[in-house]
Amino acid sequence: MKNRVRFILFTVVTMLAMSLIPACTEPAPSPEPVSNNGTAPSNQPFPTPPSASELIKQGDAYRNQGQWDNAVGAYSQALELENTQAEAYYGRGIAYNANGQYDLAIADFTEAMKLQPKEAVLYYNRGITYDVKGQYDLAIADFTQAIELNPSMAEAYDGRGKAYAKSGDLKAAMFDLDTAITIDPKLYAARLDRGTINANIGQYDQAISDLTSAILLMDQYDVAIVGREQAIAYMNRGWAYFKTEYLESALNDFNAAIKLDPNLAQAYCNRALVNNTKGKYDLAISDFQKTLELTQDPVLRQVAESGIEASKQGVKVIEGK
Repeated sequence: MKNRVRFILFTVVTMLAMSLIPACTEPAPSPEPVSNNGTAPSNQPFPTPPSASELIKQGDAYRNQGQWDNAVGAYSQALELENTQAEAYYGRGIAYNANGQYDLAIADFTEAMKLQPKEAVLYYNRGITYDVKGQYDLAIADFTQAIELNPSMAEAYDGRGKAYAKSGDLKAAMFDLDTAITIDPKLYAARLDRGTINANIGQYDQAISDLTSAILLMDQYDVAIVGREQAIAYMNRGWAYFKTEYLESALNDFNAAIKLDPNLAQAYCNRALVNNTKGKYDLAISDFQKTLELTQDPVLRQVAESGIEASKQGVKVIEGK
């Protein structure tokens, strides 16, 4: 018994306080101060407060470690000292974006643009933020500006391609993703995105090819950095295998996706569809139930709920009821 439920794919990249003690012209005699260990302190000067550039470096270090709140603190202190530091606005914008504070990120990228209007990376990152917010027209405009400033910026073509795809213009999306890959054949994100689109439109062989390339390219990176994206690549390749009836290959890919991201609800749902097709209804029911635990997405929930009922019917057939 096969589940014919139609599945919709989507997937879809940083303290200072100082007290001033007024000096007396004729201080009264006083005991020699002592330190905590009972010895007279040495005549060491007060530490020099960090400069704006030093605080920016601190923010960069925090950002590279994924310590987003500390990064925001360091960049904010730098801007209190010098509010014309585009690097601080840019770094803080990246940290705000990573924290999900998208409006604050957009504001910082915009401030940085006022100071350095010819920096393509600023438009690219603001475009990424607009894309996350679902403001695809604004994202496309920013990516286009980044491309005009730096025509060899493959990431900007990839970003615009994704935004075109989400807004429904697949022809423009595929052109941009093809261009991104031509400029930088090792840009795994573009292969992941092109493969995902091909899986959505039924071009499964092309999808498998692109997603395989994306997975191999991501193998060169730390899993902590690319783990979720690689999980999505496995999941979408698994879907292409499933639709071309390579069920064991599909199952292996869904297992790999779940290992990389145990909270990826769509991978459980897809694996359930494979097991349902193979007649392993108990395993299918378990994965459909896990899908319902992990997501409130209405499409996935509908698939899971329908899948549970279909699998239960399959169990009854096997049991002869």
